[in-house]
Formats: sequence, C-alpha cells, structure tokens
Amino acid sequence: MHWSSIPIHIIDFEGTKTSGILEYGIVTLHNNQITQTLSQLCLPTGPINSQDFHLHRISQIDTQNTLPFSHNWPLFSSLRSTGPLTAHHAQTENTLLKHTWPYTKNSPDFLNPKLTSTSWGPWIDTCQLFKTLFPQLISYKLIHLINTFHLTDKLTKLTKKHCLPTRCQPHCALYDALASTLLLQYIANLPELQHITITWLILNSTPHSHRQSLTQKSL
Repeated sequence: MHWSSIPIHIIDFEGTKTSGILEYGIVTLHNNQITQTLSQLCLPTGPINSQDFHLHRISQIDTQNTLPFSHNWPLFSSLRSTGPLTAHHAQTENTLLKHTWPYTKNSPDFLNPKLTSTSWGPWIDTCQLFKTLFPQLISYKLIHLINTFHLTDKLTKLTKKHCLPTRCQPHCALYDALASTLLLQYIANLPELQHITITWLILNSTPHSHRQSLTQKSL
C-alpha cells in the first residue's frame, strides 16, 4: 500500500501525565496533501508546574472554559480507524494517549490488512525515520531538523495559515504537528523513496532492536 493512499494523521500534544493533555494539534495528510488541521486547548486534570508552563505557555486561565481531553474519544478513535498515527518522537504521544485510553476501538492493523488491533500503534515516527535515514546528524530535535533541511520558510507559511497567532511557535501543538508533517513529506519526496509504503514507514519508524518483533506480530 503506497504511503499516500490512505490518510495519515500527524499529532502533537502539549502536557504531561500530571497535568493531562492541555492542547492537541492534528494534521491529516492524504495523497501528500494536507486535507485537515485541528487544534484545541483542553482542561487540565492536574496541576501545571512552572517548568511546563515555561515550555508551552498554557496556563490554568487559558483552559478554564474547555473540556478535558478525555471528551475527545470519538475524534481520536476515529482517526486511528482511518489511518496510522504519526508524531515526532511518537513514544511521548503514545504514552499520553494510553494514559487517557489504554486501548482504542477495533481498528485496522496497518502492517497486516487481514488483521485488526485495539492498539494506538504501531506509529510512524518522524524522529526515528530521520535517525534511520540520516544517522550522521548531531540532533534530531524537531526545529533543528526543520532548519537543517531548509524547511523554515515552508513551515512559516503553513503555520501562518493554520495556527492561531497566539499559538504559532515551537511547543504549540498544531505548530509542531505541521513541522512533523513537513518532515514526513520531505522523506516521501526524496527521489529514491518515491514508492515507499505504509509498511516501510512503520518499520523504519521502529528501532532496529524492536523491528523483528514488530514484523513477527504482523505475521
């Protein structure tokens, strides 16, 4: 299955297991085009410490008229049922999702179309993809990769179009999801990778030490 033939949902969360997910950003990519973006602040389920606030700039006051992230089950379970989830350093997003809902509804297993799964993964991970393809880099942080691969101007145009002016910088959920989207498109547009599949993206999003077990689970 070619990578662009089904929707891919790139997500980013701001928050922790202590505070809960305070903001989500979602970019849906289909046929290598952005077809939808969503972002929302969420009511904390615990305290927001000063260190976390300094990072994402979301306060209790900002979220006082919002609902907890747990009210978004229909949205996120629907996303998982239509296409694989994607993030930069996906373990973080997976952990926060599982902290809210340990399992999703029965959904396609994108490594084996004959099977179904109640797992949120396996994920496409843009961080691990760049580690696999460009092992010589000194950093795989999101904005470092954007700068290294000359995607800054594209990101600026996208974020001005899709993000609120007050949430248009790193460590804002939709901003970071759009940056991850550009990284995925960069990989998929490399001449030698024009025919990559969803399976290729998932397997190469997995560290070598875990790749064999992931393949065996799909058999």
